[in-house]
Amino acid sequence: MHGFGPASPVATNATVAGRAQNRRIEINTNGVEIRALDQ
Repeated sequence: MHGFGPASPVATNATVAGRAQNRRIEINTNGVEIRALDQ
C-alpha cells in the first residue's frame, strides 16, 4: 500500500475537486491492480 497524492497527482491541485481526487491510495497485489470503488 502506498500513498501517491503529493508525488503523482491524477488531477490538478488547483481546485477542490482535483485535490479530493489526489487523496488516494493504490493497492497492487501480485502485479494485479485493484481499483477503489466510489464511496
